[in-house]
Amino acid sequence: MNKEVVYQDEDSTAHITVTIPQKDVVAKYEALINEYLKETQMPGFRKGHVPKPVFEKKYAQSIQAESASKLIEEHLQSALTDLEREVVRVRSPQVEKMDRLELDKDFTFTLKVDVMPKMNINGYSKVSAPSYQVEVTEEDINTELKRLQEQNAFVVNKDGVAESGDVLDVNYVELDSSGLEVTGTQRQNFVFTLGNGQNLYDWDNELMGVKVREEKTFTKDFPSDYVHSDLSGKSITLKVLVNSLKGKNLPALDDEFAQDVSDHFKTLEELKADIRDKFTQHSQSVARIRRCDEILKELVEKEPFNVPEGLVLSEIEARFSQLARQMNMSEDQLLKMVGGETSGLVEQWRPESESAVKNKLIIEDIIAKENIVVTTEEFDAHAEKLAKEYRSSVEQLSAQVGDTNFKAYIEEQVKSEKALDWLSSQAKISKQHQLSLTEFNQLG
Repeated sequence: MNKEVVYQDEDSTAHITVTIPQKDVVAKYEALINEYLKETQMPGFRKGHVPKPVFEKKYAQSIQAESASKLIEEHLQSALTDLEREVVRVRSPQVEKMDRLELDKDFTFTLKVDVMPKMNINGYSKVSAPSYQVEVTEEDINTELKRLQEQNAFVVNKDGVAESGDVLDVNYVELDSSGLEVTGTQRQNFVFTLGNGQNLYDWDNELMGVKVREEKTFTKDFPSDYVHSDLSGKSITLKVLVNSLKGKNLPALDDEFAQDVSDHFKTLEELKADIRDKFTQHSQSVARIRRCDEILKELVEKEPFNVPEGLVLSEIEARFSQLARQMNMSEDQLLKMVGGETSGLVEQWRPESESAVKNKLIIEDIIAKENIVVTTEEFDAHAEKLAKEYRSSVEQLSAQVGDTNFKAYIEEQVKSEKALDWLSSQAKISKQHQLSLTEFNQLG
């Protein structure tokens, strides 16, 4: 077998032309003929006794086509080995071109496969991006304590009028210009927290002060840039009936509260220290990623390269799977929800997915070129940190996912973090930002 390889950087593919000698072509054809002759039965001939010329007269073209398919299949792995660039084994190789198989000639076919792109990025010290120093304040900690209070609050029936933070159960319906109910807009027993803005119609102000069994009709004018596009620019009249009203009894912020949050804490101060530690670590990680994302973006702009379609589609599929998990549904259910067709999502997610793939490849390139490895101390520290985040132990996490998978995950995470640290250290700092956690989160 001989092969010639042509690489195309435009789409990061390899085009492999394989030539199989004529003697191998004949051998494959004869082997298939003999195999079929053992089992073939034709009018006038017993099974296994059909003369070869008689069989070939009827089936020669079919056997030649099958021989071609068999030869491609048998030489596929050899065609993909010993290439200058690594084959991306996401999509199956495509047969771009194939000769008609003839017994007196060599047989030639051409494969198209995705390969890793040609990368030669060296300008790490020539790019710049902002650096972010984030301070976790007492206000940040108190905000989180307030959230935990809400999460652990007791909800009880309430007399009087509705106030911010109360939980309402309502029936509602839209009304047309004649005051008649609009079909399909009725909703029974809709439960929401007043004042948090988490409702379709943004009706918190209109429902402040309502009482149980009170019915209220009001009209809302929605701006053209309203977050829910189906309501933007419209004037909607709503009729709302309050079924029930519940108030929240917030627990006191004391040691007992901390113990209720988790048995890992004995005092409120321990809980606050844990919040500060988590917020600090998380903000540092996000700040580093934000800086590195800007560095990577500038790198790709200055030293562009293309990525194979297979990697982009694989990234999009991973995002689709993640979205299904986040929405607590199967991928089939999500597919039905988006109309049974993912082409719209593919095009919508393509730019971001291409950027993500390029960033991953640059990080992998840094890991390889800088010979980044994971020490035992680094592995153990990261494993303990992960176990703490999940309020578990290293042994339990390892048992849940399997020792091999756990080890590979930890090593990948540590290498990526070290590569990001290296990347950040090489690039220049365009501006130093000193921000509170709240200010940093508002950057978007």
